Amino acid sequence: MGAAVKFGTSILLALICSGAPAYSQEQPSAATQNYALDLPKLLQSSPNDYVRAIQKALIGRGDYQGQVNGLLTQNTITGIGRFCRSTDILAVCRVGIMTEEAATEIGSALDAAGVGRVGTESAPGQEITIDLTCGPEGSGFTRQIPATLNNGTLTVSRGADGENGFESWQGVVAENDPFQVTGTYIEGEGGTKPVDFEAANQGDVISGRGKRGPRDCTFTAQ
Repeated sequence: MGAAVKFGTSILLALICSGAPAYSQEQPSAATQNYALDLPKLLQSSPNDYVRAIQKALIGRGDYQGQVNGLLTQNTITGIGRFCRSTDILAVCRVGIMTEEAATEIGSALDAAGVGRVGTESAPGQEITIDLTCGPEGSGFTRQIPATLNNGTLTVSRGADGENGFESWQGVVAENDPFQVTGTYIEGEGGTKPVDFEAANQGDVISGRGKRGPRDCTFTAQ
């Protein structure tokens, strides 16, 4: 993506420089709308929510690794660029993602990719437990983390964003192929750290292997 991609002027500065969301008087209906319809509405009513919806969707696809905070961070820009390139809409994204045309094209591409609906009004999903083991031996740990499986999406969400103990992972479960589970967590010193697993669906059990921060880790979920 880099310098070749534009993101608007005053809206971009407001998004990057302020953590305060732009609140809207009317939000689109999560129960009945999809990305192609909802993203243009979110762009007009609340640019922060627009970016936040894209971040959440791209985490599920493995295109973005970072916090879901509604800000156009460098990680967000890189993730959007990766998605635009892989779905052949890079020309639109280069003109500027803070446009109605880009919102519609990104939304249509997300719908075509089978990513879940925009919004928070969804079924609570199946509660499952992730058994996480991280090395090295002698200083590693094993712990259980609550998660949900909803409409084919595995989600870990606990703690408050920006605070110690925060953890957010997400991955779209594939039936027959490996899939990515990515996210971030905050634990101890060092700020936000990445989570990146390659996972597989083995019928009743989902298993993964990869990195949680600096540690090599494995997990099973059932």
